[in-house]
Amino acid sequence: MQRAVERVYVDPQVIAYAATLVTATRRPAEAGLAEFAGTLAFGGSPRASIGLIAGARALAFIRGRRYVLPQDVADLVPDVLRHRLILSYDGLAAGATPEGAIAALLARFPAPRIDLGIAMSCLGGGRARPRRHRPASAAAAAAGATAPALLRRLQWTVLRPVATRLGGDERRSCAAPASN
Repeated sequence: MQRAVERVYVDPQVIAYAATLVTATRRPAEAGLAEFAGTLAFGGSPRASIGLIAGARALAFIRGRRYVLPQDVADLVPDVLRHRLILSYDGLAAGATPEGAIAALLARFPAPRIDLGIAMSCLGGGRARPRRHRPASAAAAAAGATAPALLRRLQWTVLRPVATRLGGDERRSCAAPASN
C-alpha cells in the first residue's frame, strides 16, 4: 500500500501551496497575517511541508484518487501544523491558540484551483516531459529557506521519486520544466 501511495501524483502547484502555507507560519507579517507576527514564536519547518505532501498523498489514495488536490493539503493543515506552531509569551497571555492561527492562515490562503489536465495525461499514459532534477544550491540553503528555495527542495524530495518511477534513468516527470 505504501508503494501505491508513493505513486499518487502531486502537481507542482500543490507543492507550492504547501510551501506557501508553511512559510507563512514562519513569516506571518510578510504573508499578510500581521496579527500573528507577535503571537507566533516559531512556525513550521520545511519538514512540515514534506509532511503535508506525504499526508495529502495518503489522503488522496484513501479518497480513491491517483492525484492530490490542494484541498487535500488544506484538510491536513490543522493536524500537521498544530503541534509545530509555538506561541510566544505575548500570544499565550493574549489567549491565542494554534488553531486560531491555522484558521487565519487557511482564510488568507484558500486552496487554489488547479488544471487537472497534466495529472490526467500523466495518469492516463500520456508522454511526460523530461525534467532535470537537482537539489537547492548550498548557497541558497545557507542564506535561509526562501520560498523558491523551499519549493526546489520539496520538488527534489517529493517529485524525484515519482520521476524516477515514471522514466527510469531518464527521470521523466509530469511537472513543467524548471525555470532558471
